[in-house]
Amino acid sequence: MTRVNRPDTLLTQLREVERRLRLLEGRRAGMSALTSAVPQAVPVPLSPARPRDWPGTDSPEWTDLVRTLARPGGFRVVVDAVADTGTAGQVRVLVSGTPAGEDMAAGERHTVDVAVTDELSEVVVQARRTGGNGLVRVSALLV
Repeated sequence: MTRVNRPDTLLTQLREVERRLRLLEGRRAGMSALTSAVPQAVPVPLSPARPRDWPGTDSPEWTDLVRTLARPGGFRVVVDAVADTGTAGQVRVLVSGTPAGEDMAAGERHTVDVAVTDELSEVVVQARRTGGNGLVRVSALLV
């Protein structure tokens, strides 16, 4: 673009196009550097904050309460297990149907190391009531 009251020549129009192209290329390079530096987010569902909202069971049999799918690698499952007043229970972690670690008492936070070898494995946290009349509830995080 030329100054006021002067008609644009082909040369001034070409210079203006080149200037705009340089600006666009500079923005694109800046954005690609920015997006490559930011790690891609993995979708992770959030669990309820209040234990009374966690999934629970009053069954004496092992019951699936939470599950996820995991890719190959080593992971840690952090399990918070609570039981209603006067109730006792147990929780356990299974990977593709096989128990990982020991059964754990409800009422504490437990950490279980898990090794996933299959292409895609199901990680399940189960619970059961072993005494009392209330619910055993769990919340779990795969890290």
